[in-house]
Formats: sequence, C-alpha cells, structure tokens
Amino acid sequence: MAHVTFSPPYTPPSQVVAQLRDRGYAALQPRDTATWVGCALNDLQALAADWSDLPPDDYLKDGGRYRRRRHSCFIVEG
Repeated sequence: MAHVTFSPPYTPPSQVVAQLRDRGYAALQPRDTATWVGCALNDLQALAADWSDLPPDDYLKDGGRYRRRRHSCFIVEG
C-alpha cells in the first residue's frame, strides 16, 4: 500500500492579508513562519518534539479528554 502525502496549500507572505480576509486562514511555509516571528528556522523546528507530545485538551466543551491541543484560535477586534 502506497503512502500518499501532500503539501498544505501554502500562502505566499505577500498574500496573507488577502487570504485571511477571503478565507479566514492562511498557512505559511516553515521558513516564512520563522521569518514572520523573527527566529531562525532551526529554532522553530526545535519545537516539533514538544508539539508531538502535547497533553490532552482540558477545555473540551463536552468535558472529554480525547483530543490533544494542536491549535489556537484568535479573534482580532478593532
């Protein structure tokens, strides 16, 4: 059985604002994310081990603990 992988639909940094307005999300390539947050790509990639070992989500509305925290959502007002 072949293992199929594909890249996310990355957004070029110059199009992030338009993508956020149109779709509500934007996925940056790792090197673009590192540039955006002002760190070296190696430093960003060093977080991968912690990301893979996140604890269960204590804040699920149904009280469950079956999902690992993997993302955050933010609302910008003003």
